[in-house]
Amino acid sequence: MRPLRTNLFLCAAAVLVLSGICQAGTYHIAPDGNNTSGDGTYANPWYNLWYAASQIPDDGSTIIMKDGVYPVRQSCGRAFTQMVTIRSETPYGARVIANNSTRTFSTYGGANFKIVGVEFMGTASSVEYGLHISAGANNIIFENCIIHDSYDNDLVKINDGAHHITFRNCLLFNQDGGGNDIFDINTVQDITVEDCILTSDRAGWDRASGGQTHPYFTIKNSGNSNPNTTKRIYVRRNIFTNWESANDQSYVQFAEDAKPFYEAQDCIVENNLFIFNNTTFNHVGMVTIKGGCKNILVRANTAVGHPQGGSAFSARIWTENNSMKNEDLYFYNNIFCDPNGGMVDFSDGNRTADVTGDCVLDNNLYWNNGSSIPADSGSIFDPDSSDPNRNDANGVFANPLLGNPSGMTIQRWDANSAQFLSGQTSIRGEFTRLVNLYGLPGSGSPAVDAANPLFMPADDILGRPRGASPDIGAVERVASVSLTVASGSGSGAYSPSQVVAIDANTVPGFVFSAWVGDTIDVVNPYDANTTIIVNADATVTATYVLIPTYDLTVLSGSGSGTYTVSEVVDIEAAIAPTDMVFDQWTGETGGVGSVFDANTTFTMSAGDATVTATYRDYFAGDMNENGVVDIIDLNIILIHWGWVVIPGDKSYGDANGDGYVDIIDLNTVLIDWGKGT
Repeated sequence: MRPLRTNLFLCAAAVLVLSGICQAGTYHIAPDGNNTSGDGTYANPWYNLWYAASQIPDDGSTIIMKDGVYPVRQSCGRAFTQMVTIRSETPYGARVIANNSTRTFSTYGGANFKIVGVEFMGTASSVEYGLHISAGANNIIFENCIIHDSYDNDLVKINDGAHHITFRNCLLFNQDGGGNDIFDINTVQDITVEDCILTSDRAGWDRASGGQTHPYFTIKNSGNSNPNTTKRIYVRRNIFTNWESANDQSYVQFAEDAKPFYEAQDCIVENNLFIFNNTTFNHVGMVTIKGGCKNILVRANTAVGHPQGGSAFSARIWTENNSMKNEDLYFYNNIFCDPNGGMVDFSDGNRTADVTGDCVLDNNLYWNNGSSIPADSGSIFDPDSSDPNRNDANGVFANPLLGNPSGMTIQRWDANSAQFLSGQTSIRGEFTRLVNLYGLPGSGSPAVDAANPLFMPADDILGRPRGASPDIGAVERVASVSLTVASGSGSGAYSPSQVVAIDANTVPGFVFSAWVGDTIDVVNPYDANTTIIVNADATVTATYVLIPTYDLTVLSGSGSGTYTVSEVVDIEAAIAPTDMVFDQWTGETGGVGSVFDANTTFTMSAGDATVTATYRDYFAGDMNENGVVDIIDLNIILIHWGWVVIPGDKSYGDANGDGYVDIIDLNTVLIDWGKGT
C-alpha cells in the first residue's frame, strides 16, 4: 500500500492551508467483529474496544464503533500520549448494553482518549457501576453520550486519583435506587461536567418507582488522609430535571463521610438550570453542603419550579456527625424562582455552627409568586431580613418572567425511534429546548443587566458571552447571533437558537473529515452536511484529509496505477500468446467486474490489489470455448448445420470464420477431438 497522506488540511476562502495536524489512521470495531481474524478495517473489524486500543499506534488515531448492540462490557486501560477519538458510527448508533457484567465501561489508568456519541446502558443482570473511571485515569472526555441505568451502585463512579475527566453534552439518568448517585466524584481532582442533561425516568425504562436514590452529584472524599482531598470540581452549564430521589436529598451534594479534613475544596457550581417539575417526590432543593467543605462558589444558576416539600429551596448547609465546619461559601447572581408561590423554606443551616470564614449571599433574584421568601428563625440565609449576616443586601425581589415547568414534557429517550418525547433527536436539541422554555428570562425581566459582573462566569449556559452588564441567572437574553462557516455554507445572522443547515465545500483530492471550532451545537460534527443550533456567536470550519490512495497491479494486462477507494478502473488483458486465448482473471478478483472477460473493470477497495490475466491453449474446434473439445462442441455443429451465421461466431458452430456451418467446421472439431482433457 502506498503511505496514506498524513497532513490535515483546512479549506478556507477556497485556499488549502496546512494546519500542522497529522492525519492518523481510522480503525473499526463491531458487534460481529473478530479479534482473531479481524484487521480493524471497516470490512473486517475487531470485536471490542479493549483489543482495538491495544492494537492501534499511539498517533492520535480514531476508532469507529459500528452501529449495533455491544452485549459485553467495553474498556480502555491504555494510557495514550496523543488524544485518541472513539466514536459511534452515527450518533447513539453504537449501544453498549452489557449483560452479566459489573460495568458497561471501565478504565483503570487509561489516558488521553475521548468517547463520542455512544449509548451505555446497564441491565438488571448487571451490578455495580454504569461507568467506572479510576486508578489515576486522566485526560478522558465523554461527549454526546447517553448513559443510563445502573442497578447496584452509582451510574458514574470517578475515584481513586482520577484527574482531568470531562463529561460534555451527555444525557444521564436512572442511577440505582439503593442510595446511589448519577455522579459519585470521590478522591479526585479537576473533574468537569458541563452541558449535560441529568434526569430520572424510571417508568420509561421499567424501573421500580423512585424515592430512594441519592443526589445527582455527590462530591466527596472517602479517603483517610488530607492529601487525597477532592479539589477543583466544576459543575457548569447543565440541566437538572425530574427529581425521583429521596426526600432528604438535593440535586448537588458536597461531602458525605464526616471526615476530619476538607472533603471538597475549590469547587464551582455555575450556569446550571435546576428544574423542579416533579410534584410526586419530596425534594430538599438545589445544593447541600454537609460539612468539611472549603471555598465553594455557587453562581449564575437558575432554579425554577416547586420542589415538593422542599425544606431548603436554595441550599442546606450544615455539619454532620461532628465533621469540620464549612469554610468560605459564596452564592452570587442566582435566580431562585417558585412561580407557584409554594416555597416552603429557603435554606437550612446555622451561620455560626456550620460555617467559618465567609458565607456570602449577594445579588441574587428571588420570586415566590408575590409571597415572601420563607426562612426559619436562625436559618443560614434569610434574603429579605435585616440581619446582615443572613440577608442579601443587593437582592432583587421581583418576577424574572420564567416559564413554569409544572407539567413539562420529561426527557424520556426512545432508543428505537432515536428521539425524545418532545421530538428532538439530539441531546443538544433537547437541552436548548429546555433552556428557552424554563431558563430564559422574558422580555423586560428584572434579571436583565442586573448581575454583578465581578462575580459572573465569562459565558452563559448556551455559551453566550456575558458582557459588561450580564443578566442574573444562567441565561443571557440576546437579540441575534452570528454564524461563520469557513470552507462551507451557512454563514449569517440568525435569531437565537435557530437551526441552520451547514454544508462543507467539495475540495478535489480531499475528503471531509470533521467540523471543528464551536461545535457544541453542531448536530453531527462528522457529517459534511448537517445542522447547527445557533445558540451563540459561533465559527465552525470544515476540515479535510487527502483522500487515501492504493495501488492496483495488473499483470499480463493494462490498468495498473494508483487509485482511490471505489474508483472504477478499466483493465484489459494483453494479447494472448500464439495458439492461446484469454482464460480468466486471477488474484484479488473481488473487485473485477467480469472474471472471464478480457476487457472489464476493477473497483478499488481500501487496500492494494494485484490481478493477473491468465491464458489457455487455443483449439479451433472448441466451439463453446471451455478449453475442451468434446461432444458438446460436436452438438453445436450438428444443431446449427447448414446455417448462415455471423462469420467467426463459434457459439453457432462457425469454426473457420466463413459464415457457414458445414463439413469444414465438422472436420475442425473432429481433428481437435479430445484436446484439452
